[in-house]
Amino acid sequence: MVAAAPALAQDDAPPESIAAADGPVVLDTVTVTARRAEEDVRDVPFSVTVIGGEETEISGARSLEDTFRSTPGIGAMSFAGVDKANIKIRGVGSLYPSSGDDSSVVVYVDGMPNSVAAVFSQTLDVERIELLKGPQGTLYGRNSEAGAINIISRRPTEELEGYIRGEIGTQHYHMTEGAVSGPIVDTLTGRLAFRYNSMDHWVDNARTGDPVTEPEDIAVRGTLLWKPSDTTTLTLIGNHETRTDYPANAVLLRPYGDDPVTDVRDGSVSESKWATRVSAELTQELPFAIATLFSGYTRTDLSNAAPFYEGRLLERLLGIVPEGERTFHTVRDEFSQELRLSSRPEHDIFWVAGANYFRSNASFDLRDAFDNFNPANPFNATFDRDFSIESYALFGEVTYPILETLRVTAGLRHTWEHKTYDTVWRANDSYFNPFSPLRFATDKQSLDDDYTTGRLALSYDVTDEATVYGTYARGYKSGGWGEVGSNIATGQPDLPYEAAVVDSYEIGVKSEWLGGDLSVNGAVFWTQSKDDHLYVLDEDNSLALTVQPQNFDTESKGVELDAAWRIGHGFTLGGSLAYTDATITGVPAGVTAAYKEGGKVPGVPEWGWALSLSHEQVLPDFLVFDDPLLTTTIRNQYVGERDAENTFFLPSYHKLDVRLGLSTETAEIYFRAENLLDERYDLYGYHYPAFVPGGDDATAGAPGQGRSFVLGASYYF
Repeated sequence: MVAAAPALAQDDAPPESIAAADGPVVLDTVTVTARRAEEDVRDVPFSVTVIGGEETEISGARSLEDTFRSTPGIGAMSFAGVDKANIKIRGVGSLYPSSGDDSSVVVYVDGMPNSVAAVFSQTLDVERIELLKGPQGTLYGRNSEAGAINIISRRPTEELEGYIRGEIGTQHYHMTEGAVSGPIVDTLTGRLAFRYNSMDHWVDNARTGDPVTEPEDIAVRGTLLWKPSDTTTLTLIGNHETRTDYPANAVLLRPYGDDPVTDVRDGSVSESKWATRVSAELTQELPFAIATLFSGYTRTDLSNAAPFYEGRLLERLLGIVPEGERTFHTVRDEFSQELRLSSRPEHDIFWVAGANYFRSNASFDLRDAFDNFNPANPFNATFDRDFSIESYALFGEVTYPILETLRVTAGLRHTWEHKTYDTVWRANDSYFNPFSPLRFATDKQSLDDDYTTGRLALSYDVTDEATVYGTYARGYKSGGWGEVGSNIATGQPDLPYEAAVVDSYEIGVKSEWLGGDLSVNGAVFWTQSKDDHLYVLDEDNSLALTVQPQNFDTESKGVELDAAWRIGHGFTLGGSLAYTDATITGVPAGVTAAYKEGGKVPGVPEWGWALSLSHEQVLPDFLVFDDPLLTTTIRNQYVGERDAENTFFLPSYHKLDVRLGLSTETAEIYFRAENLLDERYDLYGYHYPAFVPGGDDATAGAPGQGRSFVLGASYYF
């Protein structure tokens, strides 16, 4: 299926394995692990969107960001880099993230929790992606006040199989991907997948006329599956990926024009990330339950080089083009250990319980900084900032059938957290304000917190085809410190932001009709958020680049609808609709930013929808094609007007994608056109006040990619 409809079965088979166009088709039951154990998606008492691996391949999505940017109701902003990201679900989340830990959506990759920066993880050889909407703190823990993303990669097979795929496209894009899977010895199977792609960025450097960067991605994953008995399974996964030479924190003067350009020194913009993830999961079937022991470790290294000033923007604000650059180096080490017990799939009572330990150590260091225009810049310095997190949690959830058609769900989680922060700041003697007596400063702080999150729900089977549910959930995000802070440059501590609390109410329906050929899901939601976070630029002192995290209250309410219909004669129609009214309801006293009470939550469109139509047609044999299948997919996404900092709006846009494929039993060739209408839409936007009295203000942001074409081929064995 092409739309991100919620109840669509997916498997590892290539596109040509879909049933013949005129044959009867019944959608299989979709099994998910949204509650940390296998169950039918209709039994989950909250909204779940399932995106199959085949769908990501058809759409050409190469990362989670690509996947969710086209999903109505989900706001994904990457700020053009590979590590700084923000995701809002139903308008809930940080207004602007203060740090890598200031995340409202947790991303689980094969059981390992990651910060929201993992939206840049490549969707390599994925079995399915589960998008869980609403607070998920009960079973997914910290930083999931808006929802969770659960990524499951394809597992080894007992028979030898694999594929190889290649693509070329506009802007010198090329990609090679493949996987091989099969038995190693009697009880051991393995799978190895890889991908390499590169391209020219669609923004040029005004000084050279060349692409501002040439991004390059490499990913490889190895999986071993050992089954020493029918009841014991050990899964070992090792994954490494690099994403290099991305345009870090790109900010361009709006409007961008037909050929977007940025004015920076050649080579001054580059962001690269190296991430390694290893995990082991042991599953033991017991007579009364299934026991799971999970251990995982992730190491992330990031280098982010960017100028303080973009030429065209500063020329408008100041009339000159100053020079200044800096490089941030970030290292994160994360470890997770979890033990849980869950009910067996055949049991009438669903339950899951467990204990979790999580540890994170991160460093955020500034190097090679100089600002020869504004010596008072607090980042005209060298600093070392270290952050640590240690978390313990106990959790459990149960769904009990009161009647054959009526079920009640209750879940609780209690978490204990300890956080520390330590920084050393040293003025840059060559450039920093020579009149400031402060040349060296330190700051060391700690936070302790414990909190309870939970969920209460009722589900009722109205008919065999339709289930209605109502859910209340409490989400929580502990406080912390911003990765960058300017107070220390004046000898003051960088104060932590407060914890955020979310109360969410949802009423929904999940249904399958026409023998499973038609699925229709819908939900109405209302969410109140207290003390969520925004990184504020002091507009009264904007030239000094002073920033601090502050807390705002928000409220969001809306409606969602997803549907998929196998019409027959080879046609499939899918669609998603989201209406979200997200507003700021509380502003801290003395805030200098433009955000105001009653204003819209930035980056959240009021309306969004996606509509797709696909068709499959069996053709007669010709040339080397035996039993060829022609597949056609047309998908249009609409993103409504979005507020940008309560000062201006980013205009709405349509994004039209088309794909044509010709496949046989073992091969496929295809053509894909993305953004066929060549819309120049904004990924995000900022307002810059006048830097000097009587001067001009400006709006800036980053444009999405224009029209592009891809030609590809796949071979399956």
